[in-house]
Amino acid sequence: MFDRSIRYHCVKEGELVIGSHTHVGAGTHVCARQSVLIGDNVLIAEHVTIRDQDHIFGPGLVTARSGFATAPIVIGNNVWCGAKVTVTKGVSIGDNAVIGANSVVTKDIPSEVVAAGNPAAVIREITSSNP
Repeated sequence: MFDRSIRYHCVKEGELVIGSHTHVGAGTHVCARQSVLIGDNVLIAEHVTIRDQDHIFGPGLVTARSGFATAPIVIGNNVWCGAKVTVTKGVSIGDNAVIGANSVVTKDIPSEVVAAGNPAAVIREITSSNP
């Protein structure tokens, strides 16, 4: 299920795969220059940004013309990304994880956890006694 305001960008070599029964909220932007894989039963809230690339920058470089550094993103099954989450290049989010609103995910997040913050960090595990 996709809102009309969703924007996605794939270059010729890029791959964007979205699993079944996945909801992507309004105002979400996905950029796949290399690979963005989103699992089944994922809930992505509104205004989420998922980008598998950054501009290359440094001394003596013209950032607008220096190209891109890319790394694949994998979002597992049954993940919930809250509103205004940003997922950066090279990140994997494990199955059944919850990412709190306004978080910036810069490193891998394991399965079965709640993570939040800037940068996102694990807050707690999700267990049958602590869902």
